[in-house]
Amino acid sequence: MDTRSIIVLVTWICVTVLSVTIVWVTQQLDIWNVLFILLLIGIAFSVTFAIPFGLPAIEHATEKQITKILKQLQELNQKMDYIKRQLEE
Repeated sequence: MDTRSIIVLVTWICVTVLSVTIVWVTQQLDIWNVLFILLLIGIAFSVTFAIPFGLPAIEHATEKQITKILKQLQELNQKMDYIKRQLEE
């Protein structure tokens, strides 16, 4: 499952839980509760359409990229050791 779809799913689950909790706690459905629930649903719809179209897909690092990063880290570590030795002298 893609991370974008997980974000949308969790958003709708949270909106559902919050809406049910509001109605259960107040034991009534007056205008303020309805407005708040509609606000939550509007936020959920905006997340539903904003996340898939606006959020880029997360790329996973390939083995080649990881080895390149490790090589760069080793070079940086060697430079750091050289600088340490120069400072100690």
